[in-house]
Amino acid sequence: MSELLRKHSLSDVDAVLISHLHADHCVDVLAAYTLLSAHGHSGLPVYGPAGWAGRMDAFLDVPGAMSAVFTVRELFDGLQMVFGGLAVEAFLTEHNAETYGFRAAAGSAVAAYSGDSGPCEAVERLAAKADLFLCEAGAERAGTKVHLTPEEAGEAAARGAAKRLMLTHLLPGTDVQAAREAAASRFEGPVEIAAKGRVVTVGAAT
Repeated sequence: MSELLRKHSLSDVDAVLISHLHADHCVDVLAAYTLLSAHGHSGLPVYGPAGWAGRMDAFLDVPGAMSAVFTVRELFDGLQMVFGGLAVEAFLTEHNAETYGFRAAAGSAVAAYSGDSGPCEAVERLAAKADLFLCEAGAERAGTKVHLTPEEAGEAAARGAAKRLMLTHLLPGTDVQAAREAAASRFEGPVEIAAKGRVVTVGAAT
């Protein structure tokens, strides 16, 4: 959330989507709760896997904490959401917790995010003809079923005919150039590496 707050305030945010409840993907919701509750703000829609609000309440040991500040919503496979001019669809992926990827469209521009996932059909459907496919590549070896290797991310992008692939969720210490080359061995389009603070343009709509 710190990167978001460098350029925007939480009042600029239309909604928050939590892919799954592993700490590295959801802990910023607690920071948002603290900030919003301290300033008397409420009503920001937050979408997450089934039971997400109860899990956060239990962590804080404050029953009803999330619903007091946020508008609590739960994700399911195929859920379609609209935020201003942005249409978003949730895709249930293959992980060791209930996890979602997201596909967002604004006009003809499409960006997709894999969420954490092993190889599965949902990841390929997320990638389908996306202008930008942001795909996790956190596995060191193929066949883990809960994460993708760079090669598997490249394969998913190729099968989905994505126009551009950006790798994210690389393990600390990963040789990023080697990861890019590994993905490029399976995907003929541009392959990039996500970086902290980086801003990218997707299609012609942004």
